[in-house]
Amino acid sequence: MVSRLIIACIMLIHLTGCERRALTYKQKLGYVIGIRSDWSALETKPLGESVMCYPRDGGAPTVVQTNSVNYTTVALKQGIYDIVVFNQIPSDFGRLNFRGLDAYNTSEIYGVPMGKHESWESDLLCIEEPNSFAVQKLEGFEVTQEMVEHATTSALENTVIDFAPPKVIYTIHIKIEVENIQYLRSARATVSNLAGSYRFHDSQRIDNTAAHHLEQWELVVDKNDKTKGCLISVINTFGISDKEIKEKKLNLSIQLKDKDRTVVSESFGIDKLIKEHEKEMKLSLPLKITNKLPEIDIEGGGAEDAGFDAEIGGWEGDVNQDVNI
Repeated sequence: MVSRLIIACIMLIHLTGCERRALTYKQKLGYVIGIRSDWSALETKPLGESVMCYPRDGGAPTVVQTNSVNYTTVALKQGIYDIVVFNQIPSDFGRLNFRGLDAYNTSEIYGVPMGKHESWESDLLCIEEPNSFAVQKLEGFEVTQEMVEHATTSALENTVIDFAPPKVIYTIHIKIEVENIQYLRSARATVSNLAGSYRFHDSQRIDNTAAHHLEQWELVVDKNDKTKGCLISVINTFGISDKEIKEKKLNLSIQLKDKDRTVVSESFGIDKLIKEHEKEMKLSLPLKITNKLPEIDIEGGGAEDAGFDAEIGGWEGDVNQDVNI
């Protein structure tokens, strides 16, 4: 009799333990959703993606970071969620910073400040060109208690959400026509009063104090007239701030081939050009210097003796004269 009672107790404990483990597993699993992503807005397919699920009750977000870029899953408890999907994971970006990721209303990306350079305008906050970035949000996705209770381990049998994150970084192509281009040694420029960050929850480009220093230019000479040509450069940027409007400017400085390395400069207002194309992610800025470059005696005796410097360098200490054009 005693042995039968002991066996019965052991069986009861065993059955109760199995039931508790199954229930615990189900609560931990939650309601599994599938995230199916289309990254065609980017020039190249990303190496991974991040999924941030922010509960509206104020708790910590559920985060999935994966090297899978077409399909991934995430398990959610009962609640209402705002979901954000973006390419890569934060540590993958060398020219983008993240902040406020612990809450939906504060999550954003912002530019990485460049080191100061003595030849730049001192009052400008120059930032690195941001990495290519695409992000999309889905607000108010609800997981009910009934959904959790009837969930399966397969998201395909629960819910699959399709995302096609749009690119939020602009590419600006700059082309500046120049006459007497044979006297041009090198060029540099800054584009100022652009946005320096992008906020996820309201898709806003915020602040308007960022500037980009254009460090590399391509010189193209007109094959039919060697005195004419253009300077070409490309930058990636957050674009125009959605808040207070400040005049957008491109300030260009050109160093000539004379022995004094004379500098000529011109400032372009580019608000209208950018505003006309702000919904396009690829912008073109066709500009033209107002007057011809001044004629000079070329250092070394001929145009062929002093070529164009594609990269900025040698400006400090040897620029003796500024000439507005």
